[in-house]
Amino acid sequence: MDKVQRLLEHLRPWQAERLDGSARGSGLNAVWKIRTPAGPAILKTFSSRRNPAQTVLTELNHRLGGLTSYTARGRRRTEAANLALWREAGLDVPRLLADPPGLDLALPHLCMEFVEGELLSRRLADERRPLAERDAVLVRFLRAWADRHALADARRDPRLIQEHGSFEHVMVAGDRLVTFDLEVSFRRGRDVRTCIVAEIGGYLRSLFRLLPAPLAGHFFGLVAREYPRREYLEEVPRRLLRNPNPVRRAAHFLDRRLLRKPGKWHKFRVAELLMSELKMR
Repeated sequence: MDKVQRLLEHLRPWQAERLDGSARGSGLNAVWKIRTPAGPAILKTFSSRRNPAQTVLTELNHRLGGLTSYTARGRRRTEAANLALWREAGLDVPRLLADPPGLDLALPHLCMEFVEGELLSRRLADERRPLAERDAVLVRFLRAWADRHALADARRDPRLIQEHGSFEHVMVAGDRLVTFDLEVSFRRGRDVRTCIVAEIGGYLRSLFRLLPAPLAGHFFGLVAREYPRREYLEEVPRRLLRNPNPVRRAAHFLDRRLLRKPGKWHKFRVAELLMSELKMR
């Protein structure tokens, strides 16, 4: 019996259903829906996604890059801390829950609120819904998103910025827009504006990765028009395409021209399109 099957056997009393997970490593890095006496809940288990040598190298890369730990226990610790921090700041994230009685799981894990809803990326892609309705949901998200950016900027706290920003990491649940996947974050001390630029770029890139190109282009234009804090949007092309630091500018130029695959929606291509949409000079 492999490790995943052993875990499933252990979770049988809670009727565990795997919702998401990494195929790399042991397969134990996963998100499960479990049934408890209080109702459904999410169980997130943390495990290595790479072999030991790769984990050490990735951990070193995270430390040099100003990111929190990549280890399983480190990601569990970061996610718990970030969920508490975001809730304290008034941001909508899943509530942390106590383990159900008898779980007794040695694997690093968290129990949290099960949010009944639909991924924002899927809502935007759902052509059964009128485009105006999908536009309205995105505009609602953009307002909350800009408010979070402003809060992080005011507090000078990069932990309020998603390290892995994507429209598939937001759940639409009635009037709620719930952000999740906070297991890695920027470390305190990182420049907040740089982190905001990275997150905006990640979300915009995800449009073209998750949606057909014409629809992605439509929502991209909506972001450029309706995101309330234009100064943060303008930072994206300014920092990526017009960086005042000559060394960074040269590195970005080489990265853009030599290392990126043609046609791929990398951060520089997104920055160029955003500069055009914003009609920056």
